[in-house]
Amino acid sequence: MRILIATAAATLIAFNPAMAEFLADLDTFEVIKANGSFTVNDLAVGEVGVLQSATLCNDGGRIFLDTTTTLESKTSEYGVNMRVRRLPESKIELIFQPGAKASISPDKAAAELLVRATRMKCSEMIAPEGRRIVVDTINGATSTSELMERSKNP
Repeated sequence: MRILIATAAATLIAFNPAMAEFLADLDTFEVIKANGSFTVNDLAVGEVGVLQSATLCNDGGRIFLDTTTTLESKTSEYGVNMRVRRLPESKIELIFQPGAKASISPDKAAAELLVRATRMKCSEMIAPEGRRIVVDTINGATSTSELMERSKNP
């Protein structure tokens, strides 16, 4: 009887959802560092990195990037490559450059990213205010209207 009770207790503990939950005991930066990755936050002023993807948001008419966005080591031959340059005063510059076989212009790719960014309010984004960095320019453009106009007339 004792064996039956012990077996039942062990089974309940083993399959109890409260006891089996995965614990996220490291914050975002700790996970990124443990993975050996680098982020936009690691760039010194003047340094340039490659982004595989970017989550942009808007707040008060300004566009922001999450500083935990990871940097990549390779560029794409078929797509448009996003580069990020760290600027003084906690700002960045985004530079879109086509791969050798890209079928879309850099300004068009940037405009498509802006369509998503203008819908994503920073207050609704996962990145808190301390993890946002201001986008100063995109392909040299300083406004959405300038970039959208250029994307229509490559």
